[in-house]
Amino acid sequence: MDPTADTHAATIGVAVAHLTALAETDAVTGSELRACLRDTLARAAVHSAAVAPPILDVLARRGADSKLGRALVRTLIAADGVACLRLLRQRESVWTRFFQRVVTGAAPHAALAWFTAGWSPDGTHKRGAAAIVRWATSHRHDGAWNCLKWAGKHSQSPVVCASKPATFCELDTAATLQSILQHRPDFITSDALWDELLDMRVGDDTILDTDATFFENQLAVLLDEDVKHRNRSPLWILLGRTLEQQPLTTLMQRTLLCTDDADTLWLVHALAPAIDAATLQGPASSAPRAVLAAAPFVCVKWRSVQQAGLAAAMVRQGGDVLYTLIHDRSQAGVPSAQAALRSLEKLLGQPLREKVSLSSAEETRLALLLEAWLTRRRLVKSGATEVEEYMDARGIKWRRETDRRKRKHKHRKSRHRDDGSSSDDGVTPAAMWRCALDDYAMPMDAQTLGHLLADVEAETGLLSVHIAEARRGGREYTRSGRGP
Repeated sequence: MDPTADTHAATIGVAVAHLTALAETDAVTGSELRACLRDTLARAAVHSAAVAPPILDVLARRGADSKLGRALVRTLIAADGVACLRLLRQRESVWTRFFQRVVTGAAPHAALAWFTAGWSPDGTHKRGAAAIVRWATSHRHDGAWNCLKWAGKHSQSPVVCASKPATFCELDTAATLQSILQHRPDFITSDALWDELLDMRVGDDTILDTDATFFENQLAVLLDEDVKHRNRSPLWILLGRTLEQQPLTTLMQRTLLCTDDADTLWLVHALAPAIDAATLQGPASSAPRAVLAAAPFVCVKWRSVQQAGLAAAMVRQGGDVLYTLIHDRSQAGVPSAQAALRSLEKLLGQPLREKVSLSSAEETRLALLLEAWLTRRRLVKSGATEVEEYMDARGIKWRRETDRRKRKHKHRKSRHRDDGSSSDDGVTPAAMWRCALDDYAMPMDAQTLGHLLADVEAETGLLSVHIAEARRGGREYTRSGRGP
């Protein structure tokens, strides 16, 4: 047995142990890794339709009065307030309490302003003002007109108001609403009011936005009331449909910011089958960098959200977050960070891609992700010659791409030949490699190539084999209806 390989595997194992200890014992590192996990999940190759059901499972378990429930209710109101209004229309008790808040001043000023801001000197009253005018006029013979309270010395007659609609501007709106609530509560369910409530133009706020906390509370109560029959509840169905239509990034960030570690980890496991199906089951050509992107989630049961976050940080390309985090925590005197940094620096000087198998499937997955991460980090620091040697050593055939398409503007030809720059006419830069593995055109830039080659290693190397073996071995994650 090659002693060098044994040494390398041992060093990898030590590094994984130090990184895991850092992730699970240092609060700052744990917080950063949770952010990495949220970001990586938000970029997963799945649709929001696959994400919505497990999120609703967590909501049903934790209750709509939870931090998650409130966030989802706010999302629902913002996305489809009119649909929420239609569902609340039959809840007369909700609207009675709302108007009581309005007339007593308990509601925000915006709630009363929904009525008062609609008065117009030219008689073209809008929103709540228009609802009062229409209702009082249509019911003037059965006592509704007597509910109107005028700010002036004299009451106005229906005849005067009909000929001069601007006269309605003299109404004391708050006193009028109080009188209506006391003597004619049928206004709350009238078509005159609801036609205005539901007549929303694009970009308009609904009345739900004028007293957001109150209506969020009411919808949360209704969600909890219907939780046992949520498959048939119109409100739960509307919420599920709304979540399915949200952008994945928005949905995951909002959700995972409101879940504790146990629920976050459960969601990671629940989403694994969808990520597996979306990224690993199809043709490789249709899912670039599929293995590396999916590796933090599929066919592995992480013991903690910090461990899952560590795996997610190893596949991120947007900046070297992991190394910066470890370096900063090492500078801050965190022992596990100092030990991890020493192990990583030692590994960067060793040959990569030896077979590594640690004591558990989770540790082995982290070890293989660490290999890909080290590959990326070492290559982004390399020059073009070293990168070419790296590809040659692994049998990756490549050729320089020097062909140029003809330019429409011949006077630019010499300048572009000299500086190798691209122009606005879509000229392909000269500094390109084309990989024979998949005919992918790669810029001759070490940082970009470091990312691409780390992905190629994962696609064709031991990480892919490890996931395939895990799938065949039956270590499949099955989503149950109950969480941790």
